[in-house]
Amino acid sequence: MIIIGVMGSGKHEWTDFAAPLGVWIGENHFDLLTGAGRGVMLSVSRAFCTVLKRQGKPIGIVPMQQKPHGGFCPLAGYPNPYIEIPVFTPLPRREPDMPIASLTRNHVNILT
Repeated sequence: MIIIGVMGSGKHEWTDFAAPLGVWIGENHFDLLTGAGRGVMLSVSRAFCTVLKRQGKPIGIVPMQQKPHGGFCPLAGYPNPYIEIPVFTPLPRREPDMPIASLTRNHVNILT
């Protein structure tokens, strides 16, 4: 199975672009990989899941945060409700003020 990754803004859905792309990925029986959050990730996942008889699955790389007393938990709002295969990683999401070389869940997206 081919996996197609779609990453973008976690704040803006860009539905005019993301929704047709999600439908196309679903209609062509590919798996969808996103960062499992809101914005573009939500828009493309929602559209992907509207495709009848799709064979692919929506996969989401879920960023985690460290709990005060040990362990990790997903960030609030992750994964979005359209993710069927969440992949939980202790790596954080990319924040604008992070050094460029910081390890984030984006590395998992790219390596997938």
